[in-house]
Amino acid sequence: PPTPPPDALQRPPQLAADLFRRPTPVPRTAAPASVVSPGTQQLPGYQPETQQSKMVGSVSNRGMPSVSAVGTPLGRYQKAVTDAIGMKWYFYANRRGDLLNKTGTVKLHFYVNKNGRVEELRLVSNTSNETLAGFSLQSVQEAKLPPMPAEVSAVMPNGRLEIDYDFYVH
Repeated sequence: PPTPPPDALQRPPQLAADLFRRPTPVPRTAAPASVVSPGTQQLPGYQPETQQSKMVGSVSNRGMPSVSAVGTPLGRYQKAVTDAIGMKWYFYANRRGDLLNKTGTVKLHFYVNKNGRVEELRLVSNTSNETLAGFSLQSVQEAKLPPMPAEVSAVMPNGRLEIDYDFYVH
């Protein structure tokens, strides 16, 4: 017969109640300095000089659409852009859903200027069919995007917001 590991002989037997007891949560603490990799610098959690100038978003035909919009002018503007594109995309997805493959992703890249106009829209990749790619591009082109607030355009490189956007069909 196989021999049990040495520490198994020293452990007390577990009661049935112990097997179903929820583990006690361990409070999270900051990693000690010795855990940080040599040569790296720990950065503070808040960095007021760091400005986001690129938005990464997605739309899917499953579940509720969502955006993790922060209570900032940029966050509110990103949500407005996502809502406008999503509204058009869901309209086309509902009208042409029977023409879609069962699964696939369309990845787009574009910029939004301070007037809310889409610039340099391009298809990065398409793992679905041409229908999804076509109405994803059409959704971005036809979306009624609001003009960018002055406090947002002032911190954007060249006054434009760079956007990578994915459209999923599951």
